[in-house]
Amino acid sequence: GLLNGAVLALLFPVTDTQTQPFEVEMYWIQHGLMLMLPIFLASQGEPFTPEPVKQVHIAVLSYAIFFLYHIFILQPVAIFTGINLNCILCPAPSDPFAGPNYIVHACWSQAVVIFAVTRLYIFVLNISNKTIHNHNKYQ
Repeated sequence: GLLNGAVLALLFPVTDTQTQPFEVEMYWIQHGLMLMLPIFLASQGEPFTPEPVKQVHIAVLSYAIFFLYHIFILQPVAIFTGINLNCILCPAPSDPFAGPNYIVHACWSQAVVIFAVTRLYIFVLNISNKTIHNHNKYQ
């Protein structure tokens, strides 16, 4: 449900502030592994099975957690410290919605991205589970 951050980090990377050795490489490796981990876990079976495609409970719960965390926890801490935590105070240079209303655009676009990523992962996990179970059946 909350893989939207890894997807967006790969689509709109912000690596210009990473100056330490191998920091940029670790950025790409970590975000890539974040997207691969659910496939590995789903291959293990219960309790890591995807929800049915027609259910949207996980997507709605994920968006609610994402929204509440960013608005009620992350934004006050960012304002208090003056640190742009997770681009909550000002948009990232690669943000396609950069501008005076970028937070409004972030709210609706995250709903779309979270829903799309959860549906895509359910589709991928169902296919990978069928492939793994068919492979194991013939061994």
